[in-house]
Amino acid sequence: MRNDPDARLRASAFARLDSLRAIHGDVLADRMISAPWTVDGAEMFFKTRARGIFKPKAMSTVLSITTVMPRAGRETRYADQPGPAAAEAESQVFTEAATPFRYSFMGDDPEAGPNLLMREAMALQVPLIWFWAVAPSVYRPIAPVFVIDWDRHAREVALAPALEERAGAPLPEPDLRAYAIRQSKQRQHQALFRARVVSAYRGRCALSGLPVSSLVDAAHIVEDRDERLGQPVVSNGLCLSKLHHAAFDAHLIGIDTDRRVHIAERLILQRDGPMLEAIKSLHGRRLELPRLPENHPDPARLKVRFAQFIAAAG
Repeated sequence: MRNDPDARLRASAFARLDSLRAIHGDVLADRMISAPWTVDGAEMFFKTRARGIFKPKAMSTVLSITTVMPRAGRETRYADQPGPAAAEAESQVFTEAATPFRYSFMGDDPEAGPNLLMREAMALQVPLIWFWAVAPSVYRPIAPVFVIDWDRHAREVALAPALEERAGAPLPEPDLRAYAIRQSKQRQHQALFRARVVSAYRGRCALSGLPVSSLVDAAHIVEDRDERLGQPVVSNGLCLSKLHHAAFDAHLIGIDTDRRVHIAERLILQRDGPMLEAIKSLHGRRLELPRLPENHPDPARLKVRFAQFIAAAG
């Protein structure tokens, strides 16, 4: 940050973000990042709802950018703004994974103040915080991220993350930049998939009903390396507690095309305390399903996964 006229305040913002992540994890609700903090007796904010490109009053350069995800039924306003539909969000962010992220100018005038701030951020190479939505009013920050191109004709900037998402991490050299972008996009992919699946199941484990969202995962039915059926869509996911997720991945729990639960015989034969008995009691039950039918587990994917469960039993 040696060229940054706001280095001290920017460092305070990154430290604040680090503390929020340490407490709440990498995915933060809007209420967590909207609360101010104090620097030298003055209030500081991460962002504003009015503008995606945000410069605090106390700073001369931009601090953060925000990409929101509108709620269902609301239109998107910018090319970089993912809609609520899974396919649209995926195509906006994860296509051509080694290419830079893109962020649209505010409005149509490249000379508008916020857009010029982004050009200045490129010239100074100051690190920014990007609040990227994985669900309405839920964000996974990418920080630091740097402006590496300012395109007047396309009315957008190109963004590249640091190799490590931590305060003060430098922009990688060009030969490492593609790697940093791929790594960051993969983390965004995982966060987006988890947010959609957990939201569809209302934060509850589909097997046990555990209602604590911090204790559940988004489990793939078909692994994402499968090019035909491994897409990061809700119908390829299950909201499972961390224990049930581990058992599902180990083929100790299987789910057939009727969404009925099967427990591996080698587990049923064991006698080792109440936790194991709770898992065994799931045998023969049906999954708790999301409200929307399009989010229900896909029978074709369940068929593939259940065949793996049967093969593991043999």
